Amino acid sequence: LLESLIERTTLGHGAGLLLELAVPLGLGAALSTVHRRIEAVVERFFFRHQYRAETALRRFAEECAFITQPENLFDLTVEQIAHHAGAPRVALYERTPEAYIRIRQHGAPALPEQVATDDLAFVGLRARNAELDLDDTQSQLGRDGYAFPLMLRGTLLGALVVGQRPGEHYAADERALLFHVAHEVGAALFALRARESQAFVRALAQGILKPEDARAQAIKLETTWLMA
Repeated sequence: LLESLIERTTLGHGAGLLLELAVPLGLGAALSTVHRRIEAVVERFFFRHQYRAETALRRFAEECAFITQPENLFDLTVEQIAHHAGAPRVALYERTPEAYIRIRQHGAPALPEQVATDDLAFVGLRARNAELDLDDTQSQLGRDGYAFPLMLRGTLLGALVVGQRPGEHYAADERALLFHVAHEVGAALFALRARESQAFVRALAQGILKPEDARAQAIKLETTWLMA
């Protein structure tokens, strides 16, 4: 209606063809910009909670590299995702020489404490480095929700498992954001474990550790991704 009114006001009966083409083109460009801005405002107003949740998760993905302790990284990861994604269940798995071990879980029911290295879910994550719909996979993790790889330098360090919201599926952009968070958490975990390994080597070289303590620490740090 606004476009039609402006055209009638601007263009007289004797307007040339060039002017008749230029005015609608200019109006279209101007009104498209206005429309996009109005759309952005409306989305932020009506989907304010979702916008804030996504912003918070993106901020956590940026800041998790500055967490100084692995235990804090695990706690904050499951808490942030459960809170901002509204996930009823969030779990983290880390790779060891024997299997993938559940290191944290928020929500119920409980997932297995240990999952075989060649479980089909983890095989799929290693093969594609992409989100995995558990409903399409026979796995010890069950069929509820999605698994996201903690992948770095071609090595699967572990997985983030996010349960499905009741009666609601995660949209594609939500899954992409969770994939991004998982990747950044994996990078942060790699850096923290590498620091632990370096500290262990220094202590061993200086003779600070007792032989039995050194063996226990070596077993703890002996993961495939640390050897990568």
